[in-house]
Amino acid sequence: MPKVLVDAEFAEVLAEWFSLLEQEGISIVPTSGYRTREEQNRLFKRLGRLGLAAAPGRSYHEYGLALDFVTVPRTPELMRRAGELAESVGLRWGGRFRIRDEVHVDAGNFISIEEARAEGYPGELVEVE
Repeated sequence: MPKVLVDAEFAEVLAEWFSLLEQEGISIVPTSGYRTREEQNRLFKRLGRLGLAAAPGRSYHEYGLALDFVTVPRTPELMRRAGELAESVGLRWGGRFRIRDEVHVDAGNFISIEEARAEGYPGELVEVE
C-alpha cells in the first residue's frame, strides 16, 4: 500500500482521533491523504459527476487536510463509530455530508479551503499509518 501523507499540523489532530480509536479497539487503515492537483483532477473526472470527488482546488486532500480510511473489519457500525470519534476531536466526517462519504474526515471545521490556500497548505507532509 502506498504511503499516506497529510499536513503535519493536521496529523496532530488525527493523532487525538487515533488514540480514541485505539481506546475503543477500532482499527483503521488510511487509504488516501494528500493529493496533488493533477491527482485530484483525475479523480474528479472519474467520480465528480457522482458527487464523490471535489473539483480540483476544492478538495481538502490537496492541502494535506483530509484523510480517507476504512475500518478493519469494514462494517457500518464501526465506520459510524469511527466517524463519531473523529467528530469528537473536531474533525468533519463525510458520513454527514449531503452525499455521504463515510470514508472521509477533514479539517473543514477548523479552516476553509480559501484559508488553506491563502495560508500555503500543505506545510510539511508526514506519513500516517
